[in-house]
Amino acid sequence: MNELEIEVSRAGLEHQSLLENLSQFYLYEMSLYVPYIELRDNGLFGGLAYWHEPNHHSFLVWVDGNWAGFALVQHYEDQPFEFDMGDFFILRKYQGKGVGKRVATQLFDLFLGKWRVHQTAQNFPAQAFWQSVIDRYTNGDYTQQYEDRKPIQLFDNSALFPCSS
Repeated sequence: MNELEIEVSRAGLEHQSLLENLSQFYLYEMSLYVPYIELRDNGLFGGLAYWHEPNHHSFLVWVDGNWAGFALVQHYEDQPFEFDMGDFFILRKYQGKGVGKRVATQLFDLFLGKWRVHQTAQNFPAQAFWQSVIDRYTNGDYTQQYEDRKPIQLFDNSALFPCSS
């Protein structure tokens, strides 16, 4: 089997419709875990309206030239952490094939500093995914805490790449 060609690139304002459309699939899946995510009167979920704000970095994911997902990284200067994995979505057909792990690793490598990655309390597949990815990425050098039963992983990858700062 050939290795999948994965591309991650920044999303600009010209990608607004694409991100809004992809967010429908993401919100559909998240509605299983988050009770307040409901369809609106027009039959659509609300969008991810914050994706283009100045402290947000939005990325699109392609696999073998096809749309495969998105990621939103939030950047903070007034928090104990600098970066937060806001929303992360890989189409189901690409899940379990290493796509998410490679995308997450690329994003971690792109932003060096203190990271916070959180999951919904009932989303056990996401919890297993992020714990595995972060454990491997940091060689186990991360902490996990809980806020309102929601797991949060914290790590500092600037220590992993000391020559990069």
